[in-house]
Amino acid sequence: MRKIVIPLLAALLINANTKAQFTDNFSDGNFSSNPVWAGSSSDWVVNASGQLQSNNTVANSTFYITTPGTLATTAQWEFYVNLAFNTSSTNYVDVFLTASANDLSATATNGYFVRIGTTA
Repeated sequence: MRKIVIPLLAALLINANTKAQFTDNFSDGNFSSNPVWAGSSSDWVVNASGQLQSNNTVANSTFYITTPGTLATTAQWEFYVNLAFNTSSTNYVDVFLTASANDLSATATNGYFVRIGTTA
């Protein structure tokens, strides 16, 4: 089983109630520019459909990428998730909407996330 952390500090698509907004739909085929994403970059690819996709096959692993965002309190998050594995209480995805640090695996990191795939 594996746990994937997809930190979309500003999500894959963010629309704010202000004029400023942040968007990354990965149509440029990468996550190394416009904007720059940092973290476990070898664990991610942009697939032929222009979608961010995990590239990690190690069971019980945690991996992530992050990008800075400043719209957390005035934002609307929209993202597409396609989980190609059976989810459970130990096999799920956390999508961080905002966090106190780029290293989402650090125990001192605080933030808000949406957990996808857990059981009751």
